[in-house]
Parts: sequence; structure tokens; C-alpha cells
Amino acid sequence: MNADDKDLPVHRVSRVEDRERLLAEAMAHAEAMEEQYKVIPADAPLTGRWKSPVAVLMFATAAVVGLFPPAWLAGPVLPRPTQGDQDRGLRAAIYIQAQQVEAFRLEHGRLPDHPRELANPLPDLTLVRSNNRIYQVRGVATDGRVVVYDSARPSPAFRGAAVWQEEPPR
Repeated sequence: MNADDKDLPVHRVSRVEDRERLLAEAMAHAEAMEEQYKVIPADAPLTGRWKSPVAVLMFATAAVVGLFPPAWLAGPVLPRPTQGDQDRGLRAAIYIQAQQVEAFRLEHGRLPDHPRELANPLPDLTLVRSNNRIYQVRGVATDGRVVVYDSARPSPAFRGAAVWQEEPPR
């Protein structure tokens, strides 16, 4: 076979032996190329070997910062609410619950039988009905005292607790 025979069109290669020979040559060429690419040349730069140590270092740093955040990142520790703040919050919650009872009474013409009938019942508050118009909302303060909102004689302390007090400008 000479150089002109190698580029014969497919329709001119009609013998089975020629097709098998061409297939064997193509397979041998593919295997030779695959073997060539498997071998790393000695002068080739080492690429990609730095990625694993950097990834491990980044993961370890993220774990340390996530588990033990430094003070400059976490910020200052917030103060705990005082007992006065908690009592004011309880009065505000009782006042909001009383407003929900009033809204229910205006909408349905009656007082709710249970706080679950309200749109957003607040936890740990008790609703006590005296009759169809008078009720009490009760809650327990942090020191164990019972705080009572009476709809017949509402205390201004509840309204003041529910109003947001802004700090004066400095």
C-alpha cells in the first residue's frame, strides 16, 4: 500500500480485510495517543496540587470562626432584660390581648369563650369573663405576682406599657 491508497473514499474500500485493517490502525492510534497522555512529562508544571491543602485550611478556619467567634466579629454581649423590662413587656402583652378581645367583641357581638377564638392569642395569658361585657386578662409576672387588666376599670399603666418610648435625641 502506498501513500495514495491511504486516502481512499469509504465506498472504494470494499474488502473486509481492508476495513478490518483500517479499524485496527485506528484503534492502535487511539491506544498510542491514550498512553501518551497518561504519562506526565518531567518538565510539566505541577498544577492543582495546592487546592486540597488550601481547601482544608479554609474549612478549618471557617469551623474555628463558626464555633468560637472572636469578639470583634461577634460584637458585644447584649444586656439581659431587667425585671422592670419584663414586667413592662407583660403589661404590654396583656394590653394587646385586651385590645384583641375588644376587637372580637365588636366584630361578633360577644366576648370570646376562650383565648383561642382570638386571631392571635398570646401565650401564658388567661381570659376571665365576668359577664357579656366585662372581662379580665391575667398574667403572672417574673416575681410571681398576678397582673390583672380589668375591662371595667382599665389602668393607665397598661396603655403606657404598650406605647413605644423613643430615646431622646442626643
